[in-house]
Amino acid sequence: MITWDDLKKVRAEHAAKEAKKAKIKAKKAAKKASKEVKNIEEAIVSKTKRSRKRKSALEGDAPEPKAARTGEVQYRAPVAKMY
Repeated sequence: MITWDDLKKVRAEHAAKEAKKAKIKAKKAAKKASKEVKNIEEAIVSKTKRSRKRKSALEGDAPEPKAARTGEVQYRAPVAKMY
Protein backbone atom coordinates (compact mmCIF):
# COMPACT_ATOMS: atom_id res chain seq x y z
CA MET A 1 0.00 0.00 0.00
CA ILE A 2 1.00 3.55 -0.67
CA THR A 3 1.30 5.78 2.34
CA TRP A 4 0.49 9.48 2.39
CA ASP A 5 4.18 10.36 2.56
CA ASP A 6 4.96 8.18 -0.48
CA LEU A 7 2.17 9.85 -2.41
CA LYS A 8 3.54 13.33 -1.57
CA LYS A 9 7.00 12.22 -2.69
CA VAL A 10 5.70 10.86 -6.03
CA ARG A 11 3.69 14.05 -6.65
CA ALA A 12 6.76 16.20 -5.95
CA GLU A 13 8.88 14.12 -8.35
CA HIS A 14 6.20 14.36 -11.03
CA ALA A 15 5.95 18.14 -10.58
CA ALA A 16 9.75 18.42 -10.93
CA LYS A 17 9.69 16.39 -14.18
CA GLU A 18 6.89 18.56 -15.59
CA ALA A 19 8.76 21.74 -14.66
CA LYS A 20 11.88 20.42 -16.38
CA LYS A 21 9.88 19.57 -19.53
CA ALA A 22 8.30 23.04 -19.53
CA LYS A 23 11.73 24.66 -19.19
CA ILE A 24 13.10 22.67 -22.15
CA LYS A 25 10.02 23.48 -24.22
CA ALA A 26 10.42 27.21 -23.47
CA LYS A 27 14.09 27.09 -24.52
CA LYS A 28 13.19 25.41 -27.82
CA ALA A 29 10.45 27.97 -28.51
CA ALA A 30 12.83 30.85 -27.77
CA LYS A 31 15.50 29.37 -30.04
CA LYS A 32 12.99 28.85 -32.84
CA ALA A 33 11.71 32.43 -32.51
CA SER A 34 15.22 33.86 -32.64
CA LYS A 35 15.99 31.81 -35.78
CA GLU A 36 12.83 33.13 -37.44
CA VAL A 37 13.78 36.71 -36.61
CA LYS A 38 17.24 36.17 -38.09
CA ASN A 39 15.75 34.63 -41.25
CA ILE A 40 13.41 37.58 -41.67
CA GLU A 41 16.25 40.06 -41.18
CA GLU A 42 18.40 38.19 -43.72
CA ALA A 43 15.54 38.16 -46.21
CA ILE A 44 15.07 41.90 -45.85
CA VAL A 45 18.79 42.56 -46.25
CA SER A 46 19.12 40.20 -49.22
CA LYS A 47 16.17 41.84 -51.01
CA THR A 48 17.83 45.22 -50.87
CA LYS A 49 21.11 43.82 -52.16
CA ARG A 50 19.59 41.94 -55.08
CA SER A 51 17.32 44.65 -56.43
CA ARG A 52 18.07 45.90 -59.95
CA LYS A 53 17.33 49.28 -61.34
CA ARG A 54 15.56 49.44 -64.67
CA LYS A 55 15.91 52.17 -67.26
CA SER A 56 12.15 52.70 -67.47
CA ALA A 57 11.94 53.17 -63.72
CA LEU A 58 14.73 55.74 -63.83
CA GLU A 59 13.33 57.68 -66.79
CA GLY A 60 9.81 57.66 -65.38
CA ASP A 61 7.87 56.67 -68.51
CA ALA A 62 5.94 53.44 -68.74
CA PRO A 63 6.86 51.05 -71.55
CA GLU A 64 4.22 50.60 -74.24
CA PRO A 65 3.09 47.17 -75.41
CA LYS A 66 5.00 45.86 -78.42
CA ALA A 67 1.88 45.64 -80.65
CA ALA A 68 0.91 49.24 -79.92
CA ARG A 69 4.38 50.53 -80.84
CA THR A 70 4.63 48.76 -84.18
CA GLY A 71 0.97 49.13 -85.17
CA GLU A 72 0.59 45.37 -85.66
CA VAL A 73 -2.47 43.43 -84.58
CA GLN A 74 -1.83 40.25 -82.66
CA TYR A 75 -3.89 37.19 -83.64
CA ARG A 76 -4.47 33.93 -81.85
CA ALA A 77 -3.65 30.71 -83.62
CA PRO A 78 -6.73 28.86 -84.93
CA VAL A 79 -7.80 25.96 -82.76
CA ALA A 80 -9.70 22.94 -84.11
CA LYS A 81 -12.87 22.09 -82.22
CA MET A 82 -12.97 18.55 -80.96
CA TYR A 83 -16.32 16.98 -80.21
